[in-house]
Amino acid sequence: WVRDTLADALTEAAESTPQRIVLIDGDIQLDCRSLHEQARGLAQAMLARMPAGSVVSFMLPNWYEATVIYLAATIAGMVVNPILPSLRDRELLFILNDAKTRMIFVPLVFGRHDYASMLNRVVAQMEHPPEVVVVRGGAPLPAADSAQTLPVLDPDALRMILYTSGTTGLPKGVLHSHNSMHALLCQ
Repeated sequence: WVRDTLADALTEAAESTPQRIVLIDGDIQLDCRSLHEQARGLAQAMLARMPAGSVVSFMLPNWYEATVIYLAATIAGMVVNPILPSLRDRELLFILNDAKTRMIFVPLVFGRHDYASMLNRVVAQMEHPPEVVVVRGGAPLPAADSAQTLPVLDPDALRMILYTSGTTGLPKGVLHSHNSMHALLCQ
């Protein structure tokens, strides 16, 4: 086990190699400093809306925004819940309720599927609906309007919920800590 988290690694990369390009999405290129700044700004915006430990879901294709959201949730001490973009209303409703998602990021439209409309249908059925943020077609990612104090992260704290496919029943949420993710990536 380690004592550092992905947030620590991003901060270190932004300081030691700020101009190194780490993400390319079409015409968009982000260096370590820009990625850190975007993720930190979104983390502060998230913390202004909900407490550390909240679940943040995203149902995005392989876009740069998914990386920013993933890192922002990490920095904010929140639990990320990536959801496959191929899932539809029934599965999405189950996962959002089961995970107690507080915020979800979706594309407006991707692959001829209208995700914004799907989310409208799904959240209308929920007792405690999450805040929905539409990416690429909606407003820009939320930005911090005031500096929020960022939490000190515990590498053994819950970091991610990944859902199984549910082939033999309902999907099951598999819980990961920063350390369990680190161990998985280092194998």
